[in-house]
Amino acid sequence: MESMVDHILGGRTAFAWMTAIKDYDEYTYHHSVNRQHTVSSFRTEARLSRKMLTDLGMVALFHDTGKTEVPSEVLNKPTNFTEDEWKVIKKHPMWGLRAILKLKKLDELTMKSAIVSFEHHMNFDHSGYPKTRQIMELDLFSRIVSLADQYDAMTSARVYSRTPLAPDKALSIMMERSGSQLDPLLFKFFINMVEFILSVRWLCLDSKETGTCHRKQSAVPARPRVFLIMNSQGKRIQGHIADLTGKRRAGIIISDLY
Repeated sequence: MESMVDHILGGRTAFAWMTAIKDYDEYTYHHSVNRQHTVSSFRTEARLSRKMLTDLGMVALFHDTGKTEVPSEVLNKPTNFTEDEWKVIKKHPMWGLRAILKLKKLDELTMKSAIVSFEHHMNFDHSGYPKTRQIMELDLFSRIVSLADQYDAMTSARVYSRTPLAPDKALSIMMERSGSQLDPLLFKFFINMVEFILSVRWLCLDSKETGTCHRKQSAVPARPRVFLIMNSQGKRIQGHIADLTGKRRAGIIISDLY
């Protein structure tokens, strides 16, 4: 994460693009950031190197850059899109590709971002958009971002869908799309990752220390065994277990962070 921040702050163009996306459409901005967080969790499951993880997080941040070209009245329409409006929406991957390739610095990361911007809606079986004359295997990053894209879209409140789906419902729908819209092997990694994230409870103690525990670990939710990862000053520490089972004083856990 620190490396990604350095990349953004170190490049004025990239920082300007993130600002432009946020100013143009709040949902697209948060959707992109959420996607970056989700794909960053792929490191262990997909055995990605630190550099690959950093690059993946960066391309996920900018995959929807083309949406800044979509008229706001279409992008934020509270009802279903008309056929003509869908045609406009389906142009945003091409617009994103064009915008990224116009950057002054064309390096490896820029090219990866351009590819993912273009491919993230094409689907594993190429049933999506945009259509191409020649069928080629989608880039690994495109297939990962596509997974995170669908999951975040279904579990987030949107202009035309205020009630997000529960994670298990979203995963069930995605399971039906595995092998067609979604890469089946990467989906197995993804579902393991999401199930792990949902099983973890992040806690803030009255000592101002922060830690985690398994949601179903303790019969007494207010008195779990907590793996501490930050001290009272907010600094990362060599984790150790704090057993709250025997604590009788009220207010040990002051809040659930997640």
